[in-house]
Amino acid sequence: MKIGILASGGDGAGMNYFLFHIYKYLHKKHDVVLFNKGYCGLINNDILNYSYSFLNEHKKDGGIIIKTSRCKEFSTKQGIQKAVDTLENNKIDVLIVMGGNGSLRGAKELVKMGIKVIFIPCTIDNDIENSEYCIGFDTACYNCTNFILHVNDTMKSFNRTCIYEAMGRECPEIAIVVGNNINADYLYVSDVCSVEDCINKIKDSLKYKDAPSVVL
Repeated sequence: MKIGILASGGDGAGMNYFLFHIYKYLHKKHDVVLFNKGYCGLINNDILNYSYSFLNEHKKDGGIIIKTSRCKEFSTKQGIQKAVDTLENNKIDVLIVMGGNGSLRGAKELVKMGIKVIFIPCTIDNDIENSEYCIGFDTACYNCTNFILHVNDTMKSFNRTCIYEAMGRECPEIAIVVGNNINADYLYVSDVCSVEDCINKIKDSLKYKDAPSVVL
C-alpha cells in the first residue's frame, strides 16, 4: 500500500512526534510519501525525501518539519482536482492529513472525490468534533498558563490589572482551561459576557486583590 502524509493549517506541538511514530509504524510494510507544505504541496506534487533517521532526529522539535500552509487554491474546484490528480498519478491509496477544522473541511472535499483519507486532529484550538483533545492543545494551555503566571508577578508589583487574550479564534477552549488554571477574576469567552460586567467584576476584585486578571 502507498500512503501519503501532509500537515495543513496551523502547526501544533506534538505533530513531529506523531509524524515520526506513524512513519515508523508504516514504512516497514508500506511505501510512505511525505508532501511538503500541506495541500499546496499536494497540488504541486511537491514530495519530500526525508529518511527515518531524519524524522527521528527531529521528533521532539516544535512546529512540523514537513512544513504546512494555508492553501487558497485548494478552496477551488481546480485546486481540488489537481490534488486528486497528484494522488492518482502517484498511485497513493490513502492520504493522512494532520490539521484543524479548516484542514478537515479540505479532507472532506477529497473524500467526496473518492479519495480515502485518515484525519488526525492537530490544532491548539481543540475545535475538532468527536475528539476530546487534539494534538497541540495541552502544550498550548501549559505554555499560556506559565506565561501569564510569570507576567502576573510584575503586574502585582505595580498593582495593575492585565487582560490576556488566548489563541483559538472563535473557539474558547484554551481561554477556559487557562482561566481556570490561573484562577482568573474574569473569563470573557461567551456572548453573555459584557464589557460593563467585566469592569464591575474587576472593580470588586481590586478591593481585596493586587492584580486582577482577565482572560479572553
